[in-house]
Amino acid sequence: MATCATRAISPTALTTVHQPKAQLGEKALEMLLDRITSKREVSQPIEVHPTLIERRSVADSPFRDYRR
Repeated sequence: MATCATRAISPTALTTVHQPKAQLGEKALEMLLDRITSKREVSQPIEVHPTLIERRSVADSPFRDYRR
């Protein structure tokens, strides 16, 4: 979500990417505990699914060249 400071810089609602912070934190804690208990030193890849939040800054489809 846009903060007051962000709105002061850009009054247009900008498209953003929502990162699932709670899911990332839970997975990080799970991986840390697993690493401590198993004494494993190899990293594991994780997959998260961010969500695109389209707002007024998204151009109409199909692409229009607004420079003309």
